[in-house]
Amino acid sequence: MHDPNWWLMVLAFVLGLALTFALMVRRVKREVPVDASSPETAEKTDEAS
Repeated sequence: MHDPNWWLMVLAFVLGLALTFALMVRRVKREVPVDASSPETAEKTDEAS
């Protein structure tokens, strides 16, 4: 690579970053509520009483 086209290298990097971000980060479709049976919640309720 004697004299690369820097704008093409930057474009490839940005496109790769955008594609990776789009495939890895997704919107939350539904939220799962935390119920009282989870260990963290049980410890908090034990400490409160």
